[in-house]
Amino acid sequence: MNSAFLQQLKVQQVRDLYCAINGPSVADLPGLTHWQDDSPDFHQRLLALDANPTPLLQHLSDHPQSRLGLYFETLWHFYFDQHPRFERLASNLQIQPDRQTTLGELDLIVQDHIGNQSLHIELAIKFYLNPWNHQTQPLRHWVGPELRDRFDFKYEKTLTQQLPLSQHPCTHEILLEQKLSIDKSIAIMKGTLFSQGATAQQRNVWMTQEQLLQTWPNQKARYLPKRLWLSPLHPDEHSGIAQLPSLLEANADNSPYQIALLSDQNDEIGRCFVVNACWQQRAQAFTQLSAKKRLTSSIDSD
Repeated sequence: MNSAFLQQLKVQQVRDLYCAINGPSVADLPGLTHWQDDSPDFHQRLLALDANPTPLLQHLSDHPQSRLGLYFETLWHFYFDQHPRFERLASNLQIQPDRQTTLGELDLIVQDHIGNQSLHIELAIKFYLNPWNHQTQPLRHWVGPELRDRFDFKYEKTLTQQLPLSQHPCTHEILLEQKLSIDKSIAIMKGTLFSQGATAQQRNVWMTQEQLLQTWPNQKARYLPKRLWLSPLHPDEHSGIAQLPSLLEANADNSPYQIALLSDQNDEIGRCFVVNACWQQRAQAFTQLSAKKRLTSSIDSD
């Protein structure tokens, strides 16, 4: 991700669009595609949107989403709709053999006119925390902040259920009816991993309120609703900034929440999930759940 270019963008939704496309993959794993677009053409389109964001804001208004994952997908829809190379053929295509049964859905089908192929794309934005301090950290040790999701669950479901769905006989029938085809399936999983914080030098951490105040007693910070998780704060955005003790007191919550840690000049220097004192023990127990038991339920709760 080009941080210098990102600083030129001031409109939050335009910054989110850039980071949805160019943010880091949650991890470098087989089967996940690390999609990036820092092309001059995309930069120019973003700068034009930053000067006049009406097309993007209208698109988001026409497709309002309260969940971060769906907001993330809507940004990708806009990206493909505006891209000269691609054509969005379908999105959120339900695969239903009958009215009572749903096998799943295909997030996106996109025509790549230069590559001359039709792409089935599965999208996800994920934020995982590790409640353990082990030297080796397997995927099952990374959990969603609300303990409804685990990295190994999501990764296995993506590779064994979501991507192969494009090859299901029922999918072939639906694609044939809609005069569509799929040449290739890929999974894009953006996001960030948060380790247990111990020092002020760590950038993406989780801590309890007590640990935060011990580590950064005089830190400036800002509470981040989910809609602000996608992109770094712009240095000119000063609303909601407070000293850490008063910010934590104002946002005391039993559920985990995310804050941005700021320098004296209001530059973002890191992000932290604030958790309650019981979270770590509950999270460690969640890492020991049976994968067979958990994979039978939905894990896309963002």
